[in-house]
Amino acid sequence: MNASAMPASVDALLELLTSRGYLAERALATVTYLSLRMGRPLFLEGEAGVGKTEIAKVLSAALGRKLIRLQCYEGLDVASAVYEWNSAAQMIAIRLAEASGDADRDQLTSDIFADRFLIKRPLLQALEPDVAGSPVLLIDELDRADEAFEAYLLEILSDFQITIPEFGTVKAPQPPIVIITSNRTREIHDALKRRCLYHWVDYPSAERELAIVKSRVPGISAKLSEQVVRFVQALRDQDFYKSPGVAETIDWATALTELDARSLTPAGGRRYLGRASEIPGRHRADAGRWSAEGAERCDERAVTVCHSGAARQRRTRNLALQPLDSGFALRAPRNDGNGYSMAINHLTPPTGNIADNVIGFARALRAAGIPVGPGAVIDAMAALQLIEIGKPLRRLHHAGIDLRQAP
Repeated sequence: MNASAMPASVDALLELLTSRGYLAERALATVTYLSLRMGRPLFLEGEAGVGKTEIAKVLSAALGRKLIRLQCYEGLDVASAVYEWNSAAQMIAIRLAEASGDADRDQLTSDIFADRFLIKRPLLQALEPDVAGSPVLLIDELDRADEAFEAYLLEILSDFQITIPEFGTVKAPQPPIVIITSNRTREIHDALKRRCLYHWVDYPSAERELAIVKSRVPGISAKLSEQVVRFVQALRDQDFYKSPGVAETIDWATALTELDARSLTPAGGRRYLGRASEIPGRHRADAGRWSAEGAERCDERAVTVCHSGAARQRRTRNLALQPLDSGFALRAPRNDGNGYSMAINHLTPPTGNIADNVIGFARALRAAGIPVGPGAVIDAMAALQLIEIGKPLRRLHHAGIDLRQAP
């Protein structure tokens, strides 16, 4: 596997991801670029099926790096995720030493805790040198793991090293590219978030989802792709147990194409929804509801409920940079229940100075009761410099910088 050079700009990264079939929004591309340049882990939260895991796979393929994946689950421990000793081989070595008359206990202890008896699991493998460059480490669905394992990750994510009592400290010569995902079935501790760059991956707009469907399902008709996307977008506005993600949209579009569907009509809706009704739902309660209701509503009025120009932005948790004529401001959701509205009200008009704006906004957040430490302010300024903000301030893009994860 030949390693490729790191992208030199956000635009270059966007082009790289697009060439591999991943149509990312600029906010996601920006925070990913900053993660690569700053050497910081990237923590992605969002609903299931919105492309969090896929970006790690795409980065691995595009950069020519080895992908090491740790799939988290309840009960995951150090022996499964980091390392364990080959106790059977150690026991054989002890018996052989006893049979040969070697009674040097200290030497024997040193021998049986050597590298050759160490079974390396994904996290330890990610710290090893690689001729192709540092690997991409995907820690997938961290919210499924226990809090004790989450605490164990702190040393790895901050210093990129693992301490093994019998062996010593293993430190990566070059930090791996770390991507952590979470479906937010539980809250991840702030101590871990502080070590990462954070981004909330939302459902895509109708236009972007349509482009994704056309890219991933080449044989689909133009009319069917539009109807599928609009119908799924409308489903997300309903009160379902689990809203369909992009993965479900692609699967449903593929299923309908395999069934030779060219478009959805009232009669065809019953036919095709009956055959492939469980694909967008993924849950028994939802599948039963929307297959019955959707068949009745699957006409031109139903599939245009969600106009292609209107995208529902749910649970956006990122502060975003907003260009202004005289400078810039950091924008946050007004009704998120965390005091952001109060913080915005404390802001004074921007002066055009990057440092003054960032520090002023941090102080406003503190006044609103949101803890923001100096580490977060420094990270924000470093990120702004990396994406070349600070000269012509009209060139700002949504950077997705989250100041809440403060040390």
